[in-house]
Amino acid sequence: MGLFKKIIASLLLWSSSTLFASVQEFAIAVTQIEYASQKIAADALYLHYYSHNPLISKEIEKTIQSLEKAFRQAAINAPDDNTKNVLEYLSFSKDKIKSSLPKSLTKEHMTQILDYCNGLQEGAESILPKTIEIPGNWQMHLYLATAFRQYLEYHLGFDSDTGKLSRTLYKIDMLSLKMDNSVQNLWKNYRLLINTQTKIPTIISYALYDLEERLGKK
Repeated sequence: MGLFKKIIASLLLWSSSTLFASVQEFAIAVTQIEYASQKIAADALYLHYYSHNPLISKEIEKTIQSLEKAFRQAAINAPDDNTKNVLEYLSFSKDKIKSSLPKSLTKEHMTQILDYCNGLQEGAESILPKTIEIPGNWQMHLYLATAFRQYLEYHLGFDSDTGKLSRTLYKIDMLSLKMDNSVQNLWKNYRLLINTQTKIPTIISYALYDLEERLGKK
């Protein structure tokens, strides 16, 4: 009987660990969807501002590939049918983004892309498990992409609300305190550049790219 109880306990522990790992993988995949939606929006805005840089288009294509992968991973680990249905619905916004980006990025066209990215981000956030802690690196990637998007939206005339950027920068400030010293110091230096007074998108783009490279996508 003692051996039987041990076997049952081991099976329960294994089942619990497997379930937790699956939920965690789902949560990370959903966070990656959020990140990709913000990264695509930011890079599309940057391309709208600086249309003669082919590297930006390549970066968008790369992010779309990552978005596709994150969708597949989220679908594999989705906890129930309702969540799968939400993912299926969100794929509509993903496909719209993919089909929209090759066109010329006029201001009207950019507004549509931003709407699709908003829908994707908000939908992903709605199914994100609240009981799972997302690794700090992925949170930082998400907030950095969001900050760059909000910075560009303000300076390019798509959004006049400065409070959004301030709130995101505060989140990065708090999260950076949990990072190693090199990331903290980089962020302190670059933090001074990102505000509503200075319109220097190219410099900020390089600064955030440097910071993301230092973080690594773990």
